[in-house]
Amino acid sequence: EITGSVDALTEIGAPVSGGFYSYPFGSYDDNVCKLVSDAGFQIGFTVEPTLFSLISGDRMGISRLDTNDLPIKSGSQTDHWLSATELLEG
Repeated sequence: EITGSVDALTEIGAPVSGGFYSYPFGSYDDNVCKLVSDAGFQIGFTVEPTLFSLISGDRMGISRLDTNDLPIKSGSQTDHWLSATELLEG
């Protein structure tokens, strides 16, 4: 997967160095993170539905929220994500 991504990007002239990588199906571990980093990618995205911390987070394991993870209405189980975002905005 990693080599195929590098080859595809190279073929279309897109830079890999410093680029972003999304782990297929969010599957990754420390070994995969190292391989992705060694391939030249600077950031790796997971599918873990949590907020990422710029202070303590690992740039090769950045979590992200899918729109399906966001609350449809107030009072849902994910309201705490919205309140955490408000804290970041100041």
